[in-house]
Amino acid sequence: MTQFEFKLSYENGRVVTFYRDYEGLEDAEKDLLAHMSSGSTIKFNEKGLVGMLSFRGAISYLITEKNRPNGVEAITWE
Repeated sequence: MTQFEFKLSYENGRVVTFYRDYEGLEDAEKDLLAHMSSGSTIKFNEKGLVGMLSFRGAISYLITEKNRPNGVEAITWE
């Protein structure tokens, strides 16, 4: 498994960054596009963190093979 950084841009101008593990870039993109086209949500559940991320309103994305840096939350937004 490889970790990828996802940056999603939304209609309201917000940018959300999150990290997930996939077998490869193609699998990561395929899963992301399925969530974006349906406007679904994903659940994050890590030690000390639980949350949901909605893909409704997401208009663009950038996926990079990158491990989450130490001290960075699982989901961040600007």
